[in-house]
Order: sequence, then C-alpha cells, then structure tokens
Amino acid sequence: MQVAMKRNVIRRRPVEPKSRADNDSDPRDGGVQSVDRALAIIETLAEDDEGYRLSDLAVRTGLSTSTVHRLLATLEKRRFVQFDRYESKWHVGAQSFAVGATFARRRNFVAQAMPYLRKLRDLTRETANLAVVDDESIIVLTRIESREIMRSLTKVGGRVAMVASGVGKAVLATYSDQDVNAIIRRQGMPRLTEKSIVRPGELFKELETIRRQGYAVDDEEARIGLRCVAAVVYNDCGEPLAAISVSGMTSRVTEVAAELTLALGGVMPVTAQGS
Repeated sequence: MQVAMKRNVIRRRPVEPKSRADNDSDPRDGGVQSVDRALAIIETLAEDDEGYRLSDLAVRTGLSTSTVHRLLATLEKRRFVQFDRYESKWHVGAQSFAVGATFARRRNFVAQAMPYLRKLRDLTRETANLAVVDDESIIVLTRIESREIMRSLTKVGGRVAMVASGVGKAVLATYSDQDVNAIIRRQGMPRLTEKSIVRPGELFKELETIRRQGYAVDDEEARIGLRCVAAVVYNDCGEPLAAISVSGMTSRVTEVAAELTLALGGVMPVTAQGS
C-alpha cells in the first residue's frame, strides 16, 4: 500500500443463514437490496474453492433459491460468477478476480516486494507471504510458494484475525494499547485453535515481547500444525505499511523486512532499529 493502512474500516462478519424471512416482493429489491444480496453471494462463493450448489448458496445467504438463481444469472452474464455444469456448482468468475486485482495494483509496492519474498522463500525453503490489514483482519496480498511438499495452506486473499496471526500481531505491536483495545472490543478474540490467545492480558504481554524482539510468532494459533514468524514493513513515515511472514529463522525475516522497508523508501522506527 502506498499509504498508511486504515484501522477504522468496516468489519467483515461470517456469512451465516439469515434469521429474517426472505421477501422477494420487497420494493427495494430492484435497488440497494439486490446489490447487497449479489455481493453476499460473491463473498460466500469466495469462501470455498470447491464452489456451492444453488441450494447450499440459498442456505448460506438466507435467501430463497429463486432469488439466488435470479441474481446468479445476472452475475454470470457479467462474468462475476461461473457455473460448472459437470458438478452443478457455482464459483467466483473471472470478472471478480479482475476487479479484486485492482486492490493489489493500488498497493504498488507488491511488485517491488516479490524479489524479497523470493529471498525469504529461498533462505527458509518455506512459503513467504506479504499481507496487509483490511477490515481489521489480515489479508494475504501475494505469496511465493515453498518448493516443499508440506507447506502453508493459507491462500492469497485469505483472511485471519489479527490477534491469531503472526503478521497481525506484528502490526498490532505498532499500535497503541488504546487502538488494540478498540479492535478487541469490535472483533473479539476468536479461539481458532487450542493455542489461540483469547485473553486481552495475554495478548498485551505478547505485544510487549514483539516490540522488544522486533518480530512476532504464530505458534499454531490460527491453524494447528502451522507456525510462522512475521515482521512489519514500514512506509516513509515509519508507520506500518504491510507485514511479511514465513516459517523459518526469525533473524532472516526481520532482516529481509528491513531491506524491503529501505527499498520502498521507508524508515525503520527507532524501537525497531534497536531490535
């Protein structure tokens, strides 16, 4: 991102069946409501690479099958969704990718980051990720895959709670306690695994450790069997711009993060320089 990351963005909620009845005759259905429903369908499709059948989409979105089918037909014409007739499943379409890719293009540091991600991958032989904060959660912008058979399964565009990820905690360590508390109040502290940090006091202790050592560790807190080390990349104002993560030696991650900061014209804060 060429600008400092926003912290007060709209929250993303899990897609669950709606409790209210679906009213196809609502006069608003031709306007804002239809847009909202269509976007809910695209978001739901994006959750699973395997795709969804029509009936499953209706359950997931809380809409009637007739409403879902009508919206899917419109989205298919615009190539935002596509239908696999062999499996009778709907998937995200090419146009959704084309529109979403603008998000990464706006953050013009992604291309510059690629050689450094490759360096991390080659040094550690693990998958290297570049991630940013969006919607008060972590989203992976791009990655360089490990050549190993066993590797991270987190996908580009995938989201995870800030408190349960290495990159998220690395960024949170640059925030004030007041800002961290505000995020906890809004987002909670989800228990994704038995090792997830679910108490504010424990989180603040860890953030102090991260500030001292200059890197964060995700010790199976987001997914059992997956550990990673993460460090922050800063902008030209010394503010958190993004974070990189990889499974491997912590010294290598912080070193490459500092190199990428300098390559992007950023400056390391005094506290980070002393780590």
